[in-house]
Amino acid sequence: SLDPLNSNLGKNRAKHLLRRSCFHYNKNLVDIISNLTADEAVDYLQLDNTITLPEPYDPLPTESPHGYWLSSGIYPPDIPNQGRKRNLITGWWWYNMIKRNNLKDKMNFFLHTTFTISKGDVGASHYYWDHLSLLDYFSLGNLRDLAKRITLDNAMLNYLDNTQNNANNPNENYAREFLELFTITKGPQIGEGDYTTYTELDVQQAAKVFTGFKTQLDRSIIDPYTNLPMGRLSINNHDQNNKTFSHAFDNYVLIGGTNSNEIFNELYQFVDMIFNKEATAIAYVKKIYRFFVKSEWNADVEQNIILPLADDLFNNNYEVEPVVRKLLCSEHFYDADDFDSSDEVLGSIIKSPLQLFSETISSLGFVPP
Repeated sequence: SLDPLNSNLGKNRAKHLLRRSCFHYNKNLVDIISNLTADEAVDYLQLDNTITLPEPYDPLPTESPHGYWLSSGIYPPDIPNQGRKRNLITGWWWYNMIKRNNLKDKMNFFLHTTFTISKGDVGASHYYWDHLSLLDYFSLGNLRDLAKRITLDNAMLNYLDNTQNNANNPNENYAREFLELFTITKGPQIGEGDYTTYTELDVQQAAKVFTGFKTQLDRSIIDPYTNLPMGRLSINNHDQNNKTFSHAFDNYVLIGGTNSNEIFNELYQFVDMIFNKEATAIAYVKKIYRFFVKSEWNADVEQNIILPLADDLFNNNYEVEPVVRKLLCSEHFYDADDFDSSDEVLGSIIKSPLQLFSETISSLGFVPP
């Protein structure tokens, strides 16, 4: 049942919520959460937005530290030791997370597992920083809007080669991942190149939609929506022809753009085409369920938990916070929706190394330097 659990959580349920919605907790926090309802607890876990370290610092080389290189104004590719600096950014993110308890941090990681990149293949560390900032901006926001902006993310443009995707030489890497992993995902294969939710034709057409979007290495273009650096559009490298999609998208014809406004509108219409399919909402809710509850479920859970949450996500235009809240506040999340006293396992998830490490740090009371 998705009915809300209205009683105070108590310690066992408080610990369960904290394990799933945060990367760490301590006894004091358990005591606070145990005296709250689930809804009150989710509110509480969104309060602390403290940023202990405003930006990372590079103390090397010792004789002349690079310092706050991200705000130095130096052309990003010209700055040395980018691998070390990407690691410093990761440490910066972790340090801020371990100093607070906020659902946003867990959702930031969820989006990282959804719109995946590898920090070693994104180019300059600045682009990795911007990518994490983009995920943070949308961590409790709108998945449709994030999908529209992730294409112009410099880290993503580098990681999946879309900066090399041109009208005269399409590169399908990003288009394939966008459909298969980032949004609607694969359904059962029902024919050659037909995966129910999309086809190989749709991958080819999507690649054409994505042509001409390039990295802006100096980070000089700012997205007015997020106020974050973004890539650029090379109009001459964009496929300006119409794109016709398969039966999976009702043979939708996307009008090719010939100027900047039209091409960006083409991109947004393409994303809307995908998000107007209920299969996309179901795919995201399944990801959310695996992330917060467990990796396997039966037909009863599919019918009474996943599909209703997918309806909520779809009908609320892909605002993710209400769906996550409803799941974390539900009787089902706390195994309070049945009378089987022989099975009181509150979901079962193998902890990620990040979860295990961070919980250990907090449990032992270790103070990170």
